[in-house]
Amino acid sequence: MRGNTSVSLREIDKNHSKRKKGGYRFIVDVRSEGRRISQKYFKFGQAEQAHRYLEETQADMDALASRDRSQLTPEAMEQAIRAIKMLNKWDANIDDAVAFYVKHREAEKGKSDTSISKVVGALRDTKENEGCSVKYLKDLRTRLNVFEKAFDNRPLSSLTTAELQAWINERGSVTTQANYRRILNVLFNYAKRRKVITDNPIDDVDRVKSKTNKGFLSVEETEALLHHCSDEILPAVAIMLFAGIRPDYEEGEISRLDWKNIQFRKSNIHLDSEITKTASTRNVKMTDNLRAWLEPHRQMSGKVVQNPRKFRDLWEKARQDAGLFKGWISDATRKSFATYHVELTGNEYETMTQTGHTSVKTLRDHYKGKLEDPEEAQAYFSIVPSVKENVISINKTA
Repeated sequence: MRGNTSVSLREIDKNHSKRKKGGYRFIVDVRSEGRRISQKYFKFGQAEQAHRYLEETQADMDALASRDRSQLTPEAMEQAIRAIKMLNKWDANIDDAVAFYVKHREAEKGKSDTSISKVVGALRDTKENEGCSVKYLKDLRTRLNVFEKAFDNRPLSSLTTAELQAWINERGSVTTQANYRRILNVLFNYAKRRKVITDNPIDDVDRVKSKTNKGFLSVEETEALLHHCSDEILPAVAIMLFAGIRPDYEEGEISRLDWKNIQFRKSNIHLDSEITKTASTRNVKMTDNLRAWLEPHRQMSGKVVQNPRKFRDLWEKARQDAGLFKGWISDATRKSFATYHVELTGNEYETMTQTGHTSVKTLRDHYKGKLEDPEEAQAYFSIVPSVKENVISINKTA
């Protein structure tokens, strides 16, 4: 007997089920205050192992008694007994439980306490310095203010995927939900790059799916398409989607477009008479999100589509992987641009200067007023590349 703790070795009764069914003969018991806190069984022929285990356990108890006995109060022993019983269910011991707890607490301790408002403010400053449009900055501020108030300016790192999912689901229409998901993705990716958080919880928030619109791509389909494009065709596809360039990669405007026609300093794509279908010159204003897609692939000169045959193969694969190959609509990228652009600007004449249509009636008859929710137009021109994936959307161009 060592204090109130005892270790004993005894032979199991002949009629005990452990002996009759399991083949066990010996048991080593460790008890405290008369209550068993652990036990170990040994089979026939393991008497030597049983005695060795008994001696080692007794030695451990002696060492514990001399070193840590002051900490093993009756209350502590009660806690240990309860813990062992609960951990037995998971085939674990107290050491396992303590290691798991310490790891969890260390991770919590390492989380940043940077508030939502501080990260939002830094993001806004960054976007202003990048020269983003006034409309975009206003939209960024408005939506993030709603988000900040909803979560009472908590530390950004404390927000979980589950509560963000629930909050986004309450935002109203599917387009509004998609817009909030996109802008929060930008916020959390920004925070991740600056080590405020280690993981982006929006990555696991469901993407909002809306009904596909006949004649043009939905925002979700556009995202999926860009996500599955290889780097070799990505610049051309982005131009087709966000500049309305005629998409025939063998004979259309995109097949004749040269990088030297893309004027990054002026945010302009210059299409001279040798490029356009109508043999007339036009200039297409580059949206902020189109610039974001093109900058990583920027070249001084050379055809944007260098190999039409290879482009065709990669283009078909991207549409197949995005689930858009079957039933693909001719000129879907150009039709998508016109539909979203005329809704975004509210001005058929402005869109006409971008697309090169010769009649404003065409825009009015085929593209204007086709969106179920006007916010979809802003969402479309908010799709920009992210660091982690090929595509992420925000509420407006960035």
